[in-house]
Amino acid sequence: MPQRRMRLWLASVIDVVGIGDDGWVGLDEGRRGLVRDAATVLGGRRHLDLVAGHTADGADLVAWPSPLRPALPGLIEAAEATGGVVVLASGDPLRSGIGTTLVDLLGADRVRIHPALSADTLARARQGWSAEETTVVTTVGRDLRAVLPHLAPGARIIVLSDRHSTQEQAPIPSLLLTAAVHHHLVREKTRTQVGLLVEAGDVREVHHVALLIGYGAAAVNPYLAMETVEDLARDAYYVTVEPEQAMRNLIKALGKGVLKVMSKMGVS
Repeated sequence: MPQRRMRLWLASVIDVVGIGDDGWVGLDEGRRGLVRDAATVLGGRRHLDLVAGHTADGADLVAWPSPLRPALPGLIEAAEATGGVVVLASGDPLRSGIGTTLVDLLGADRVRIHPALSADTLARARQGWSAEETTVVTTVGRDLRAVLPHLAPGARIIVLSDRHSTQEQAPIPSLLLTAAVHHHLVREKTRTQVGLLVEAGDVREVHHVALLIGYGAAAVNPYLAMETVEDLARDAYYVTVEPEQAMRNLIKALGKGVLKVMSKMGVS
């Protein structure tokens, strides 16, 4: 690459836009403008699908390669040669997300973060927990013992979530993760102090939910299955009810299925 082009590339700024499960609807006008004006939009396949039809004519939508990190410098360089670049990320890009990877790779002065509400923020909002009273600990690529110092009187719930998975940090299968955390807490004699909530994208049917409960989960959030039936209902594709009703039907079906499994096991 010529020296002049190298200097221009090094001086450019990458915009990292956080996007929630509600997709384009949930973006404010500022983040929408960034996506609309970008010549290249980078992100996971799910993120790109959320903005499809809202980008500029001729804009390139490029899904992350695998493995990601070795290919990232060349991918960013090639994308910037075509004009402005926007990177899509889940919720808060700096919470175990691509934003952290880009800052580490390019430096904070070259990365501009535009966060959305993260999964843990939404969970706190639903439960009515204040940020001051809630501690979020990530175990992605880390020792599970990092959770132990936070198991104190008043700390009663551990949420195991794969929402912030990336191409670099693939999610651990939810059943394996639940079993690992459950048995670790048993060994540390702290299992009875907390409940495990599992938020996983690989939960799709009754059998999956039943297994997670059997492995120690107190509650299961099949968020990807819920988003899928919501999209199917919105597009009237196989599902002919309102999106909200479609999600309620899924939850009811999974709940009744689990109860049937329990009854066959003799649990009443």
